[in-house]
Amino acid sequence: MQLTIDRIDRRTINYQTFFDNYLKPEKPVILSGENQYNPSLLEPDFIKAHYQVEEYRREGWFDSPLNKDDPLITIPPFIQETLHRRDISLRPYPMRVFMQPKGHKTLAHFDGNSLSGFNWQIAGQKRWILVSPNTPLPCAPFAFFALVSLAFKVNPARHDFYDFTTHPGDVLYLPRYWFHEVYSLQEKNININWVYTPLMPNRNTIIGRRECELLKLRKVFKPINRIMLDDFDEYGGNGVTIINNYTKGIHTRAGISRFFKEIIKLPKFILLGNDLKLSARLFSQNNFNIH
Repeated sequence: MQLTIDRIDRRTINYQTFFDNYLKPEKPVILSGENQYNPSLLEPDFIKAHYQVEEYRREGWFDSPLNKDDPLITIPPFIQETLHRRDISLRPYPMRVFMQPKGHKTLAHFDGNSLSGFNWQIAGQKRWILVSPNTPLPCAPFAFFALVSLAFKVNPARHDFYDFTTHPGDVLYLPRYWFHEVYSLQEKNININWVYTPLMPNRNTIIGRRECELLKLRKVFKPINRIMLDDFDEYGGNGVTIINNYTKGIHTRAGISRFFKEIIKLPKFILLGNDLKLSARLFSQNNFNIH
């Protein structure tokens, strides 16, 4: 079923209300009217000069340290308050900078390492399709991207999803495990992200339970980590603590069962191999390729 995302002027909501209605239940929301930046400075050449550091290049963005004194970007107060919570873990480089041209599209995925985050639209517009972790897309084996073809469309009869557009000044709160596809709509699209991992698990969703079972499998059968896309020991920026929390009460047989649930998806994974490779290539290319 297609859902309607809440869009709230950030000046009309306090942090406790945001926490109670969205952060705690892990429900997406758009907070609009967040304009604490100078659009005349945040142009492509300026962004490249300050954030295009090859050491921090990732699949479709550039990582950046959390600089509270950055003269270019003032972190919105409700994001700062969230990032200072004691029940979350921050990675060494928790800020991500995206700058993509019109036509850029991400592959359907949820963020690995159980990441939640805030996505701030600085320039341009983006169309987002978010799919609930309780009616998820099929996962590629042992991975966090969707096992779907290039022609795949979300089915309202099978999936609960949002379909909306963000504009400059919008901040999207995107909780962990929500699949998302993102389309860049303008000639210049600039986004700043801040990401974190909650210290405690959320097993109330299908994808949340799957993640905990995968972590149990990786904990008891460490060779499986060689094929994974992330660093097990650095999971969520606080590896051991998070892994122990997420796997507490998960029986070893649940991890073994998860192994076979993932393995049986390999034939479809092979069948869709070309589509998946192309989706990944389209996602990674053209980042920061704006003049």
